[in-house]
Amino acid sequence: LIIGVACKAKLVSNESMAPQKPSGAWQLVEINARNITNDTLKFSAPFIQISDTTTHFGGKDGCNSFGGEAEFKGDSAKIKIQFSTKMYCMESIDQEFNATIQKVNLWKIEGSTLILNKDKEVIMRFVKR
Repeated sequence: LIIGVACKAKLVSNESMAPQKPSGAWQLVEINARNITNDTLKFSAPFIQISDTTTHFGGKDGCNSFGGEAEFKGDSAKIKIQFSTKMYCMESIDQEFNATIQKVNLWKIEGSTLILNKDKEVIMRFVKR
């Protein structure tokens, strides 16, 4: 008696398992190689909220609320702030945050960390909220 069994394996690449975009809420922990903690901030911790169904995103830059569009295709990213409140907050990182996030052109997720780059240089790190 001979019994034969055949299996067909399906290969799944890591690319197909990668997220299409980093949707959800992310809190800033590093900007321009400087760690950001509650102790280093005079105001609230900056964060971004990225929609999972549209190109909209928003958040708080440490002083002001903002919104705009964020496009993610593969590992490339384009982020543009389109509106913001205009409160004055002395010793806030709001201006640096707004200028830096709009330089982003690459992204990746490592564990629970969202890493945003300008070319090969890491310019911002966020952790999932």
